[in-house]
Amino acid sequence: MWREQKERESTRLRVQRFRNAKDKCDSNNDVTPPSSSSTSSSILNSPSESLSSACPHEKILELYHTTCTTLPRVQEFNKARQGYLKQRWRKNPNIEFWKNFWQRIDASDFLCGRKEGRDGPFMLISSGA
Repeated sequence: MWREQKERESTRLRVQRFRNAKDKCDSNNDVTPPSSSSTSSSILNSPSESLSSACPHEKILELYHTTCTTLPRVQEFNKARQGYLKQRWRKNPNIEFWKNFWQRIDASDFLCGRKEGRDGPFMLISSGA
């Protein structure tokens, strides 16, 4: 009985922290984004982005397509995949990280499917598996 109460309390606190963080995140989305030309240059030139900045999905996909040329192109980038990539972006909000990341992927025979047992990284990497 005591253990169940402790687990419920722990879950309640975790949900409360999540909701508070989500509310804080939602309030940061009220900012008007800069124009597209300044956005692309700021993404390329800034060493790190703030955690509340928008995920540059297109730029990361472009880096993937230009760096990992032997891998299949992303055909469908649905809401679920956008969400996965946004979560990864929050952990590494730096476009240089992603450039180096795709270069490391491209250099790996295993991750690029050049060895038996792998079909390619994008879904595996973007889902956080």
